[in-house]
Amino acid sequence: MQLPTPRIVNGPALSLVGVQARFDVDKTSGIETLWRSLPTVDQVTYGVSYDYDDGSFMYLCATDAAETKASDNTAANSTLSLPSAMYAVFAHEGSTREIGLVWRALRGWRDGNLARVPGAPAFEKYSATFDPTLRGGVEIWLPVQTAETCA
Repeated sequence: MQLPTPRIVNGPALSLVGVQARFDVDKTSGIETLWRSLPTVDQVTYGVSYDYDDGSFMYLCATDAAETKASDNTAANSTLSLPSAMYAVFAHEGSTREIGLVWRALRGWRDGNLARVPGAPAFEKYSATFDPTLRGGVEIWLPVQTAETCA
């Protein structure tokens, strides 16, 4: 798969609140059901992959805690704090059904003097106007560091 050229950004720290479950790397079909349990209206949402362990990972469907009233998100039972970090941000212009292909292509990603931070949480960022029936509106944020730091 041909990946788009990422933009490199210094991402802010995030405090997220949402719902989560553990998935096998090759069996992620339940993620769509997890998203349905997170009511969001006109709000940026995040799909965070973290806590990688023997072919599985945690996936958190979330909103920014600072922008979410508890009454707006009664299904949320999990929180996660992400520190500020440098990210390679990839625009995903395809459908959400194709996003797994992008994640597979990003395994072991490296570009020049930048490389993915092993084991660090990475996330999908969905715009406030995201429509799952259309294409686009999603960015994949991959934490990166200089290759010298990775060695």
